[in-house]
Amino acid sequence: MTTNQNKQAILIELPKALLHIVRKRGYLFRKFPSRDYSLLGNINGKDWVRAHIQSSEKAWDLCHAISETCKKEMSHLCYAEPEGSIGRFKDLSTPMTAPSFNDGLPDIFRSNQPNHHMAGFGPAPFSPHNPHLPGFDLPKIPGMPNIPTMPDIGGTFAPQPTAGRQAVFAQLREIPEFISLNESQQQMFETECAQLRESESAMMLSGFSAVFTIASLPDTSMRLRQFLTTAGIRQSA
Repeated sequence: MTTNQNKQAILIELPKALLHIVRKRGYLFRKFPSRDYSLLGNINGKDWVRAHIQSSEKAWDLCHAISETCKKEMSHLCYAEPEGSIGRFKDLSTPMTAPSFNDGLPDIFRSNQPNHHMAGFGPAPFSPHNPHLPGFDLPKIPGMPNIPTMPDIGGTFAPQPTAGRQAVFAQLREIPEFISLNESQQQMFETECAQLRESESAMMLSGFSAVFTIASLPDTSMRLRQFLTTAGIRQSA
């Protein structure tokens, strides 16, 4: 997150209709008339674009400005994030997989060996009831009920919507004012907090008080700092 005048890589989520407008006129927005952009792909019916924008603003200040500019020019408050190791685009585009138990196991016990799987031995996917509790890959036994705190015998692992996601910051959802924000604003604030938590200055952030600690970090955007500061005053009132 730098304030130097340079091209910053920003990932933007746009509905197809808005992407059509961008392609037709050949640039993103009047305020940010960048022609240096590329289509990353379509996820959940929306297109993701990587744009390189010349700006001296901090990365997240630029993202919030892009979102607000989209609202003014196209009547849609879009989602935007700096390209990085943590982000909503990476979460959505990376397939969620169950943890592997194969590492360090003898070949006879590895889950990709056909014999032990059919015999009912070896590790199975995590239980959908308790994602931290490994189960046994046993065939379904007629008449045997599935115990809530045990593996669903004979069932299949269904990843939870938030499993493996990194661009989340649950403490934000405990702030009453958070629910009144637009969905894109919620997602952007949450991703920003997750990136700040990853940074060296915020690695130890935990608990509900972390959201107000973030307000004092130097890389926090003006929009997020204003929201957290206002919410903090109301919380203490």
